[in-house]
Amino acid sequence: MIKKNNRVALVGIGAMGTALAQTLLENEIEIHVWNRTPEKIETLAQKGAITYTQPHKAIESCDIVIVCLSDYDAWKEIIDYENVRSSLKSSILVQLSTGSMAEVEANSLIMKDLDVPVIFDATHSLQLPGGLGNAAGGRREYLLPLAKAGLSQCIAGLFIEAHPDPDSAKCDGPCAISTEEIPTVLSQLSELDDFIKNQDSDI
Repeated sequence: MIKKNNRVALVGIGAMGTALAQTLLENEIEIHVWNRTPEKIETLAQKGAITYTQPHKAIESCDIVIVCLSDYDAWKEIIDYENVRSSLKSSILVQLSTGSMAEVEANSLIMKDLDVPVIFDATHSLQLPGGLGNAAGGRREYLLPLAKAGLSQCIAGLFIEAHPDPDSAKCDGPCAISTEEIPTVLSQLSELDDFIKNQDSDI
């Protein structure tokens, strides 16, 4: 078994994946890259990225795996690829692919079957692209019910952004909650999480 470290695997190099790859390389972080179209990773290879022709080879030697695919159909093909599922079992998976809520839920079930902890990004699920005209808007008033819905799936954790003054935040303000709300929000979510995870799984 290959010893893991802080290397990052990138599966899918579209606009987002390329931007992430370039940022990681600029910060001298070793990245292992796979893409369905090999020609798209040539520039990254010239900048120091380690490239692969098979997705599981990029995944198996990395602690962190970032998936940036155009749709979940592409991910479903990869997840059934030889050795990919076993390679993911001891990795942190960051799933950034585009998909419907039904596809996201189906993916989370697969991850749970593999014993891969699932973290739900409640904050960015509230985004309204272009909602402010020149920037993304958001619906922070739905943070708590959406986070509770995520916890109902027995996930491992939540990603929630907070800011002392969300309306003046430089990024994601419309989706962030006030830092003053943190104790109340975490108290409610922690209580619900304990209740859900103490239920009889056979019911």
